[in-house]
Amino acid sequence: MTRRPHATLRHRLYRRLHPRAYRAGQLAEQRHLLDAALDYTRTDVSAAEQLADAKERLGIPTIVVICGSTRFWEQMAGAAWAETLLGRIVVRPDVDMKRPGAGYADAAAVKTGLDALHRAKIRLADEVLVVGDYIGDSTRGEIAYARELGTPVYFTHPEVDAPAPASTLEGAAS
Repeated sequence: MTRRPHATLRHRLYRRLHPRAYRAGQLAEQRHLLDAALDYTRTDVSAAEQLADAKERLGIPTIVVICGSTRFWEQMAGAAWAETLLGRIVVRPDVDMKRPGAGYADAAAVKTGLDALHRAKIRLADEVLVVGDYIGDSTRGEIAYARELGTPVYFTHPEVDAPAPASTLEGAAS
């Protein structure tokens, strides 16, 4: 059996740092979780399932994406703070197109790019938290997208939860 160079190096380092454990044979068949060859060609498991499996193996905490109108910027910051204290990874919008001084040459193109980026954040997340007591068209589309993906959606103001519009998955690739 031939060892890969990184595995050999790891064993050499461990042997130097922990000589008694190494001599006792405790590492004889021990393998690192990621030493196994990854199969990127599997078709029986979706990319989302592979991502969820990788997050679990790596011990990544729950990822929460915050959605909502940027008029609730301060409430989003408060929600991010509270979720972080619960031990969760929080992703949220970081660019507010409504704030002065943005200086975008093509605001429509920037908005389209930011919307696509936010949908990628939704695909990455385990949960969606919608902040605020108002839901605009953009946020409504994000909620529908998350629900189509099967991602749980929670609200700071549950009374604003509205029925989802038509399918939004066709815009996912952009």
